[in-house]
Amino acid sequence: MSVPLFDPAFGLHCVAGNEALFRKLLGKFADQHAEDAAKIGTALDADDWELAHRLAHTLKGIGASLGLLLLQEKAAEIDAAFKANQSPEAIRALLPGLTDTLRDSVTAARGHYA
Repeated sequence: MSVPLFDPAFGLHCVAGNEALFRKLLGKFADQHAEDAAKIGTALDADDWELAHRLAHTLKGIGASLGLLLLQEKAAEIDAAFKANQSPEAIRALLPGLTDTLRDSVTAARGHYA
């Protein structure tokens, strides 16, 4: 079974059913994190592993808390790669999947609160 891109009912449950808060958090996510996959790549280019790992870890948590389940999964893959001390090449190989999922997640979030 594949993980859904967005489960708004799950995200709404995570904020105790507060629709206004949920919409606000989706907007904040879309505004502040849309470029995080590119930022991870830039951080890797600069050998800033700490920043790259932190960005991936943050996206994992955001995905979990907003019902952006596929984003959570893709970010968790990168987070796990960092924790396993995988090579930069191995981590970079995961970035296209995260980039596409992040783009689709931002679109879904914007569609939900628009």
